[in-house]
Amino acid sequence: MADKDVLGQQITLRVSDTDIERIQRVTANLPLKRSAITRAALRLGLRQLEADPTLLLQADSKNLTETDAEGWKLPPPDARL
Repeated sequence: MADKDVLGQQITLRVSDTDIERIQRVTANLPLKRSAITRAALRLGLRQLEADPTLLLQADSKNLTETDAEGWKLPPPDARL
């Protein structure tokens, strides 16, 4: 049986300067690489969202706006049809 926790997939996402600064502050206090801390933050956040999806409504929606590779704001999904 395959190990589901093997790091075999890669994603790319855009984050704000503030997000990077927060990750770097945490990294400065722990003996872990930035990528490990980011993965842990993703897993912790996903665990919370799985338990309570309404937490997403409390997120800063301005910084969660979907953009394309050039940083242009995309129209809402229903307008893309």
